[in-house]
Amino acid sequence: MINLTHSTPVNKLNKVKIGDEIIDEYYSQGKVVKIKKSVVDNLKEYLFYLDSRQTIYILTNGI
Repeated sequence: MINLTHSTPVNKLNKVKIGDEIIDEYYSQGKVVKIKKSVVDNLKEYLFYLDSRQTIYILTNGI
């Protein structure tokens, strides 16, 4: 299980794949079924959709 927090490095976020089990600091957890990555005003936005019908959203200014 991959633990994601507000301080997770971008290279770790980029390694998350569909099928990986993840959990965040608010205990949202499940297997990743869809990943959406985008750039908004020099910020990277990550949306991880889980099989548990939860979504983990991370916005980072990392490179």
